[in-house]
Amino acid sequence: MRNKKRRVFLFSAPDYRALEQYLAKEAEKGWLLEKVGVLFAQFIRIEPRKVKFQVDIYSEHSVFDSPEDPRILEYRELCLENGWKFLTSAGKMQIFWAEEDEETSPLQSEISIEKSIVAKTIKPELVIFLICIPALYLALGELFNPGYHSLVYCSGIAALIAYPLVFLPILLYTGDYLLWFVRANLNVRKGRALPASKLNWVLFRGRLLYFMTSLAVLILFWGLLKDFMNGYYYPLYKMLFPVTGITVGLLFRTKGVSAKRTRGQNQSVFAFLLIGMLIFLNVTTNIFANSASGGFDRLLGAKNELPAGYQAMQLQDIGVHEEPEQIRFYPQKSILVPRSFEYYERSEKGYFRTRFWQARDEALNERIFEQLLNAEERRPYREVKETLPTPYGAERAYILNEREDAILLRYREKIVLLEGGEPLIGLAEQIKSKFTL
Repeated sequence: MRNKKRRVFLFSAPDYRALEQYLAKEAEKGWLLEKVGVLFAQFIRIEPRKVKFQVDIYSEHSVFDSPEDPRILEYRELCLENGWKFLTSAGKMQIFWAEEDEETSPLQSEISIEKSIVAKTIKPELVIFLICIPALYLALGELFNPGYHSLVYCSGIAALIAYPLVFLPILLYTGDYLLWFVRANLNVRKGRALPASKLNWVLFRGRLLYFMTSLAVLILFWGLLKDFMNGYYYPLYKMLFPVTGITVGLLFRTKGVSAKRTRGQNQSVFAFLLIGMLIFLNVTTNIFANSASGGFDRLLGAKNELPAGYQAMQLQDIGVHEEPEQIRFYPQKSILVPRSFEYYERSEKGYFRTRFWQARDEALNERIFEQLLNAEERRPYREVKETLPTPYGAERAYILNEREDAILLRYREKIVLLEGGEPLIGLAEQIKSKFTL
C-alpha cells in the first residue's frame, strides 16, 4: 500500500475556499497534504478522519520571497495563536489545519485585510489572463486562415492547432476571475466576506486547462520531432530561449530564493542569471551563425546541391555553364505541403532563385498562391501585373517587377516563384519544360 500520492494542483488564489473543502475531503479519504510544488501537490497517508483547514492569503508575499522569509515566519506564529497549525504554502496561499474538535478562530476577519487580498493578489493574476486573451484570439484566427509560411513545416501546423486549444480554458479562467473580482469588490464595500468558488467548478476548470495544455504540448512536441526527422532543426533551436527562461525561473524559485536576501536582492540575482544566460545564448548564436561551416544553414537543413528528383531553374539553363560560386538548397516538408523548397545559384555572370510549393490538394495550392500574390503586392519595389501564362505552361502567371526578372506561376499541382538576373519572358520555353514534365 502506497503511503504517498501526487495530484495536479488546480487551485489559485481566488479558489482558496474551494481548496479548504478539497483538502477536508481528501483527509476524510485518508490523505493529508504534505507540500505543494510547481505543478503537483503531494499527500501522505493518514488515518481517515475529519480535519478542518484554513487557507489564508498572505498578500505581501511575492515569488522573490523565500517561504522561510522572517516576515512570513512571524505571520505564521501569529496564526498559531488562533489554534491553527501551519501545514505548507502555495505561493501567497498559506495553508493551516487543525483537528475537528480543536478550538480555532478565523484568520481573516478584517475588511482591510480582505481588500488588500483583492488588490495585491487577485488583481495581478486577472491582469495576466487578460493579457493572454488577445494573443490566443489571434492564434485562433490564424487557425481558420493560416499563412502559407505556417503550413510548410510540421512545427508551424502544430502551433496552429496547439495555441487555440488553450484558448477556451484561459477564457474560462479569465471570465471566472473577472466575475470573482467584481463580486469581491462589492462584498468588501458592503462589509461582507469574500466570495467562495464552488469546488466542482474549480476542479472542472483546472482539469480542462491541464488537459488542453498537455494536449497542446504533445502536439507541439510532435511538430518539432517531425521537423527534426525531416532535417529541419531551427524550430527546436528556437525553443532554447523560452525553455532557458522557464528553467532559470523554476530553478531559481525552488533553489535560488534565499531567506537571507531581501526581495530586491533576490530580484537582482534572478535578473543577473536570466540576462547572463540570454547573453550567452546570443553570443553562442552569433558565433554559430558566422562560423565557416555555416551553422544556421545546417539548422535550416541546407544542402550545397540540388537533390535528384527536384525541379529548379539553374544557371546552366540560361547558358551559364561555369561552376556556381554559391549553391544553397533549403528543403521544407509538412503533412499539408509535402514538397516545398528554395534553391539558389550564384556566379559572377548571374544568379537564379527558385521557390517551390506543392500542397496535397488543388484548393490548398490555390490558397497558398493567393497569399503569395498578396504578399508580393505589399512588398516595396514590386509592380505586380498579370501576364499570359500559356508560354510558361502555367494556369496563372504574374510578373513581379518592372525588370520582368521575377515571376510567380500557378500550375495545377504546384506553385513556382522565380527570380533571375534577366527578363524571364525569354526563358519561357526552358521554364515550361522544367516544370510541366
